[in-house]
Amino acid sequence: MAFGWGPHFCFGAALARIEGQTAFETMLRRMPRLTLEPGPLVWRANLGLRGLTTLLVSFGPTA
Repeated sequence: MAFGWGPHFCFGAALARIEGQTAFETMLRRMPRLTLEPGPLVWRANLGLRGLTTLLVSFGPTA
């Protein structure tokens, strides 16, 4: 996520980061078989909004 910089920095950036961390921790706890698929990580060409173009995951075998 991009939060800006200087006087235009997002007032809610800290809260958004905490929410994101909590979401990932909860997801990993509830889906213990979640793994990344093998393969290269391809990053976006946009420096203003850094991130992956895709992130392939596997949810593991079903019961």
